[in-house]
Amino acid sequence: MVSPLNGIARWLGGQLSQYLSQASHSNSTAAPTDPIRLMACLQPCDVLLVEGQTRVSVAIKYLTQSAWSHTALFVAGPPAWWMPWGGPRLSSKPPSTRV
Repeated sequence: MVSPLNGIARWLGGQLSQYLSQASHSNSTAAPTDPIRLMACLQPCDVLLVEGQTRVSVAIKYLTQSAWSHTALFVAGPPAWWMPWGGPRLSSKPPSTRV
């Protein structure tokens, strides 16, 4: 049997999720990074520090007393077929064999 409180809790959770996912206007501590330049510099095992722009990111930064809200570990380059920003595709061939 489904309790009416379950429906209220679901609705309240959905509303809270929407609120926390909205972009927050805050002063950035770093300039945006060009994705193509970033990919050219990254090496496997690099740790990226990310400053999120949502309300939940602001809460994370406040609670951790940090300028960054998320981290990412760079494992390897993107597959040759994946370049979301339309930049130059990475080639698996050595430079001397490229046309």
